[in-house]
Amino acid sequence: QPSASIAALREGRCDVAVAFDYPDPTTDAESPLAGLHRRRLLTDPSVLAVADGDPLAERNRLHLRDLAEARWIAGCPRCRGHLTDSAEAVGFSPTIAAETDDYMAVLAFVAAGLGVALLPGLVSGVAARHPGVTLRSVAGVNRRSVFALTTLDLLRVPAVEATLDALEDAAAAL
Repeated sequence: QPSASIAALREGRCDVAVAFDYPDPTTDAESPLAGLHRRRLLTDPSVLAVADGDPLAERNRLHLRDLAEARWIAGCPRCRGHLTDSAEAVGFSPTIAAETDDYMAVLAFVAAGLGVALLPGLVSGVAARHPGVTLRSVAGVNRRSVFALTTLDLLRVPAVEATLDALEDAAAAL
């Protein structure tokens, strides 16, 4: 969870945290990242997970507004907020059938036909191999940012800078 990793960094329990965020209208001063050094690693698009056999699985072009009547399997609180904010931006409130921050459980619920789910693109490799699940791209959804964080003091430590560089190189390879 991003909030747990950010807390661990602020409390000195780690030197670098990898976290994610969705576009947010809060100001920088209100952000939980205020006062931290942020190194962008990548932009991660969401993918839609639908059950095999669902008519949506056959469509190549989907927009979030096409899913206004769908039942949803929601993820962690931040991911659920992203789903809700994105849906409201295109004119509907999602009907959430279940929620869990366990991606394997989300995929099992989708495969069982209990709903559809927005998933981070970074988990699509695992999700694509899950039996009974088809992944589709979906327009109308903001991409999340994945980044590494450290404190301004730790940024001067060579090992921390080397870790940030290695994370950036690994993300570029994706």
